[in-house]
Amino acid sequence: MSFKATLSDVDMLRNSIPAIAEIIDEAVLKVDKNGISMLAPDRTMVSVTDMKLLPTAFDEFSSDKEENIGVNLSHFASIIKRIGSGEKLTLESGKGNTLKIVAKGSGTRTFEIPMIEVTTEKPPIDQLAFD
Repeated sequence: MSFKATLSDVDMLRNSIPAIAEIIDEAVLKVDKNGISMLAPDRTMVSVTDMKLLPTAFDEFSSDKEENIGVNLSHFASIIKRIGSGEKLTLESGKGNTLKIVAKGSGTRTFEIPMIEVTTEKPPIDQLAFD
């Protein structure tokens, strides 16, 4: 197991991931000891999404190594939308090349999203300077 993150405040992801999925099709989630982050442009390089979830945002967070997980955000969003407010969400590296999502409430549901290889350029945000 490379990483495992448990979250009881599912609304944090349920409010952000579907909105991001409206703009961006595929993204790389970078998981390391500093949490989960995503820096992804849309296909036209007009907009960029920069999201960071610190380890303190999770009930439990562990990461053995830095890992890049390519996901289809519309698939990820469709699963996140199905998880209720009272449920606990666990994200972890699945067997093979999958992202395992476990929702625990009155029952337990397990979903697996295949990891994809996302080839995107690093967005040119270094050239942006705001006063």
